[in-house]
Amino acid sequence: MTSPTPKSAAESLPLVLLENLPQGLYYVDENRRILHWSPAAERITGWRREEVLGRFCGEGVLEHLDEEGRELCGDRCPLLMAARLGAECRSEVFLKHRRGHRVPVQIEAAPVRNGDGSLKGMVESFWDNTRHLRLAEEKARLERLALLDPLTGAGNRRAGMDQLQRALDAQQRYETVTGVVMLDIDHFKRINDRFGHETGDDVLRMVAETLAGSLRSTDFLARWGGEEFLAILPHTTEALLPRVVGRLLRLVHRSGVEHPEGRIRVTVSAGVTALQAGDTVHELVDRADRLLYLAKQEGRNRFRFDGRNSGQEWGAT
Repeated sequence: MTSPTPKSAAESLPLVLLENLPQGLYYVDENRRILHWSPAAERITGWRREEVLGRFCGEGVLEHLDEEGRELCGDRCPLLMAARLGAECRSEVFLKHRRGHRVPVQIEAAPVRNGDGSLKGMVESFWDNTRHLRLAEEKARLERLALLDPLTGAGNRRAGMDQLQRALDAQQRYETVTGVVMLDIDHFKRINDRFGHETGDDVLRMVAETLAGSLRSTDFLARWGGEEFLAILPHTTEALLPRVVGRLLRLVHRSGVEHPEGRIRVTVSAGVTALQAGDTVHELVDRADRLLYLAKQEGRNRFRFDGRNSGQEWGAT
């Protein structure tokens, strides 16, 4: 018995409907070989139809990660879960864009059955979960105020300073916990030296897009300078901060930039602190910088946190 070709499988679907859906959609056979890839899937993921048809979805295409940055393409694959349960499965995951950064999406996976009830394949639809309208509005505001880093799309250093001062002012009024995270790409000079500055710029954009895509709409990201980024996380807790930063490090570590020599993957180190009464912007930045330095000294690909769990660190595996 021969397997259906991508063309014949696609022709058997209601193409007019599928091709015009606003959400991304792809269809796989029982072995997870991709047989249909919609235009919206191309738009959201950057992967062109001719690049993915006939490939297995776990072979470097989307590489789903859960909200904690853990891989899903093995036994926890949403498509396989839907096939096992015989029902639709919904979840929020991060997929890999063709350019390497992670995109948060909401997905729905469901089994597709033959007339006799046997499994024919699976279908997954997904919606871009990024905050397009809010981000576009914020980007326009920052551009008007010349507070945008032109390379990465994050705020620039001046924007970061302004946001830190606003956070300090809000802290005095509301006494909420605000986290400040200084992140630095590990061994970035080696990337520039080996692959050139154009590829280095691609890495900076990938890291910025991955970080921005996994932060809340109330959080703020700035490129502090060079390969260093500043994240401000208001309305959080000291217990939650290590989990959030650990997730950021995992997502960056499991992203990458495509290159003729192979995918370039990087890690980041971070210094994590929380606003304290009487802090100034300079004191905050200095404290986060010192913690970042400790993380670098202790092996990189980890963070140092000076909260209640003083000295907490995390290293990716």
